[in-house]
Amino acid sequence: MIISKIGVETEPVAVWRVSFRTAVPAAAWRVFVDGSSKRVVSKYNVAQYQEPRGSVFAPNPVRTSRNPTLKDDPAGIPDGDSDELTKARSSVAINDLETGGNGLVGKYAVIVPSNLGTSPAFEPTGVFDYRRSDPRFEDVMAYHWVTENQRYVQSLGFEKAGNFQIRIDTHFTAADNSYYDPDEKSLQFGTGEVDDAEDGEVIIHEYAHAILDDQVPNFGGNQEGTEARAISEGFGDYWAASFLPIRALRSGPYSGPNGTDRPGVIPSADCRHIFAGWTLRRRPTTRFRMNMRTAKSGARVYG
Repeated sequence: MIISKIGVETEPVAVWRVSFRTAVPAAAWRVFVDGSSKRVVSKYNVAQYQEPRGSVFAPNPVRTSRNPTLKDDPAGIPDGDSDELTKARSSVAINDLETGGNGLVGKYAVIVPSNLGTSPAFEPTGVFDYRRSDPRFEDVMAYHWVTENQRYVQSLGFEKAGNFQIRIDTHFTAADNSYYDPDEKSLQFGTGEVDDAEDGEVIIHEYAHAILDDQVPNFGGNQEGTEARAISEGFGDYWAASFLPIRALRSGPYSGPNGTDRPGVIPSADCRHIFAGWTLRRRPTTRFRMNMRTAKSGARVYG
């Protein structure tokens, strides 16, 4: 038992100091309990550790650099690196990771081994710092943006809208297509042209389908060309467009160079080999046709 002051204007009182550790969350607690009333006076997490961090595009390098000429194949190397693409990355906190592991396994998202054979990111140091030529960069992108989007949903007071651990394959297909699978409750991303999981706008668009499906199971149904399917696709674009400007307006890693990241600015870019999430979705020769192919396949997927 020790003597402590409960408040600035109070007299010192006798308190018990209780120390203990927890695995979930990973923490070392120091708790002070009033010796007379047994009331908890204060509680602190005194564990000293490095916060998990990672590098991401926020949301894509065209938007942050204001350079619509960025290409997927700098120097003729597909998925290659360049100084400008590397500088376009932002360092962000990797939140809600489960304890006891070193992979991207968290409360709202889990990165699984890919269908194309890439292994999920695994970092004992908790630092997921990759360049965009590394397949693990897409793992960090998908985990971060899904997690932050669900945390935003929770902050709005919607506690049961997509509040589950969604499985994510960031390298599912070599085709230029990505989708949400309502049967498996999972996200699958394509690597055709620019890898879809390198664009936060695309990631949140696909995740929006999961949010809708969690509220109304099988939202969009099995039929192609329905109004429900159109609403689902429209909501995906709206959800990404509404969420990302909120992040851009806040201080920190989501701000563009010199604070130039302005909501509503859509880069004008060529469709092939160039980062431009909204441009890809707006042109009928790209995103729309891709969605039609998905709908006609008969599979219950939302692209």
